[in-house]
Amino acid sequence: MCKESNDPPETLCNRPYCVLITTGSNKGDSGRLNVFIDKGHGYVPVTMAGKSHGQYYAESEIVLDQCFPSLVGIQINDPSNNNRIRDVLLSTDGKNSYVPFLCDDCNGETSLTNPIAVDGNDDGGSQYAANCLNGASCTLLVSLQLLQPAKACFIDCVYYACIFAV
Repeated sequence: MCKESNDPPETLCNRPYCVLITTGSNKGDSGRLNVFIDKGHGYVPVTMAGKSHGQYYAESEIVLDQCFPSLVGIQINDPSNNNRIRDVLLSTDGKNSYVPFLCDDCNGETSLTNPIAVDGNDDGGSQYAANCLNGASCTLLVSLQLLQPAKACFIDCVYYACIFAV
């Protein structure tokens, strides 16, 4: 797909990674959450607001809606006993469409993060097919398979970056 574009590789490579994280709309889908983003230099907090116990989010609230120039992964955890994140999604086309992340160390029937339960205990585990429970920190990664239209562009960008990084 990237080859059919008139955009030069440097333009394609500079497309931002937009992350959207929302809480669920069900009763009890509120609570505290820590989100860490790795843009290539290690994980740094983006939602803790200086609190070791995590920032509080209500039901149906946007936890994070932010774009980054690069993205290696996300780590999430719930330091409390009552929070169920609904979706953790990625857009590489200016927020026109979104795909889920892959949870590297989640439990449940799937590793896709739409939806995902992030809970400080284990009572939210049956709510969604992907689970990050008992206060565990779970790592979410970009899936090239889910970014099919952008896959060729990503490969071209890696190739381009390798050529011009020398």
